[in-house]
Amino acid sequence: MKKSNFTKIIIVLLLALIVNFSISDEGFANIIKQTEGQEQVLYQARHRLVDNQGNSWQTILFKRVKEGKIIDLNLRLVGFPDVVKFNHPQDLIVTTLNDEDMKARDEFAEKPPAENVGQVGQYDFKNILPVSIEQKYLTLLLPVQEKSLTLKIPYPVLLEWQEIATNNS
Repeated sequence: MKKSNFTKIIIVLLLALIVNFSISDEGFANIIKQTEGQEQVLYQARHRLVDNQGNSWQTILFKRVKEGKIIDLNLRLVGFPDVVKFNHPQDLIVTTLNDEDMKARDEFAEKPPAENVGQVGQYDFKNILPVSIEQKYLTLLLPVQEKSLTLKIPYPVLLEWQEIATNNS
């Protein structure tokens, strides 16, 4: 086989791989749809993000729909034990690109999770996501003890969150 033919084959294979990995069936590969029961569906997007101090967080935005009605649209933040501890009850402060502050209500205000669950905060995002649609990013001021931690939510993550919030199925 000639060297030029071999090069052409490699280029075609590389292009095929690039096209294959860049096309997603659902458009947003990180959105999970799970049937929980009769006429009840859970949508969620999970991401691992790093705060301003280098701590790793799992962010889970989820929407629960029952009989066509939104029951929950919440953001759950999961940190590692012994690194941070959430202040319950305390709202999550969400800052937009224009330095506008919004508050997301603490869903664990009245009954925080058990200590063995790890460090979890869960916040009502029903009023946050409609405002964030035009943002390039959001900054979360995490209500934790003894530290000032912020978590920047990048635009691709916001796009997935918007998809979950606006999907009415």
